[in-house]
Amino acid sequence: MKSLLLIALATASLTQAKTENRTVANFSSSGLVDILEEHNFVCDQKKVDNEADTRGRSAYECIGRLSNYKNKVHIFLPSKILKSDQVNTINFFFHGFWSPETFFKNKNNLDGAGDFAALLEKSNSQKSILVILESAGQCADYEPFIQDAKKFISVKNEIENLMQFKFLQIKLSGHSGAYRVVNGLMINPEISRLVQQIGLFDSIYDAKTNLLNIRNWLGQSTENKLKISYVVGAQQSTKAQTEKFLSLASQFKNQIEVQILPSDQPNAHLSAMKNGGFSDFLKD
Repeated sequence: MKSLLLIALATASLTQAKTENRTVANFSSSGLVDILEEHNFVCDQKKVDNEADTRGRSAYECIGRLSNYKNKVHIFLPSKILKSDQVNTINFFFHGFWSPETFFKNKNNLDGAGDFAALLEKSNSQKSILVILESAGQCADYEPFIQDAKKFISVKNEIENLMQFKFLQIKLSGHSGAYRVVNGLMINPEISRLVQQIGLFDSIYDAKTNLLNIRNWLGQSTENKLKISYVVGAQQSTKAQTEKFLSLASQFKNQIEVQILPSDQPNAHLSAMKNGGFSDFLKD
């Protein structure tokens, strides 16, 4: 009887400790993984042994669904997160016109579009998470965000409620045709005031757009920064339209970082994140 009582007390103590750890601002990645798994996300952590600067480990990738979005949601967590009240940034990346089946294939060892868990880990971030919302081709499922930015805000709010803390800033980035999504979102003041960094990866190629919303956002604060990486010499080169935009936004040149990528790299367009400094963009 005494042994049973001791076991019961020990179990209660462990349960209480687990509950207390959930309520104090001291989450590890594994603690956040537990929270996501309680909400039916499937989480995995894969080692990337051939990339020395990831130290043989990778961020967590958790895949699940939100009530405010129709398709799968990928949430990436650095392997070591500081106290939850210091996790201040949510990175939203939009994968453009490519279908999820094409975009996420061949991601082992940073091939193709890249292993986003490894790219996040390479950034050494301890205060931010990365979210990728899957969309059908041609940015079809991102289109409602452009039409009504409040729908995007509701997704952000649901992630905050799910993970039990609020983000102080948002970073927006996109690949290929996703520039339309990022530019469309920036018309909403509730979003633009939270965004301090935008990244466009081989993305400015439509002659019809002048990215007016992003230009206006650059003018709102000298703290707002834009990173542009683009491939030159490729079959669908973004060189001409990127240079056109840079000319139109020349008064903000000190706020814009430009990285030119050669076209002779394998999968040059799809690898624009891996080769174009996406890990640096994700740094705290």
